[in-house]
Amino acid sequence: MNVSDIIKRHVAESPEKTAIIFEDRRISYAELNRLINSAAEGVTKMGFKKGDVLSIFLPSLPELIIGYLGTAR
Repeated sequence: MNVSDIIKRHVAESPEKTAIIFEDRRISYAELNRLINSAAEGVTKMGFKKGDVLSIFLPSLPELIIGYLGTAR
């Protein structure tokens, strides 16, 4: 089981439960999963494939987690 599997399990069990809190922003597991899928689709559309090296340079924001998990997916 990996982080992506854990998030998918939470989406199935409690999609509206909060996954990330950052300042005044709350992201549910359902929304997090949607954003991760969108990031994964984006890097695929850019031509990246499994085994390629990809660098993400972001400050400590939810988008860093989303980008990281999207590229891992």
